[in-house]
Amino acid sequence: MEIDSLFAYGTLRHPDIIRYVIGRVPEQVDVELEGFVRYRIRDADFPGIFPKKGERIDGTLFTGISSEELLRLDNYESDLYVRQKVEVIHPDGDTSVATAYVLPPENEFVCTKEVWDLNTYHP
Repeated sequence: MEIDSLFAYGTLRHPDIIRYVIGRVPEQVDVELEGFVRYRIRDADFPGIFPKKGERIDGTLFTGISSEELLRLDNYESDLYVRQKVEVIHPDGDTSVATAYVLPPENEFVCTKEVWDLNTYHP
């Protein structure tokens, strides 16, 4: 069984949401992702990320994600995003590779310029 790590930067960081999607809350650590920006999706209460030089966002690294769980996450995230590998930065400065759901260039237009914040999200 393939195991992977997931960089979550939006609603999946909320324990109730990740539990709803994959049936559990995996082991986690707070990390950062350099070179990306996070904005709220227009007319929605969730964000999207896309590359932007000089920016940095916070997120949660979930570890021990199975291939079956990745398929559930794909269904949750929809066709708006693409799953891609990113390099995250741990609190100690070490880096690791994880999967993230990123807006492809052709979908960046769905974002507002409003920064999305987990602290203001209420499922």
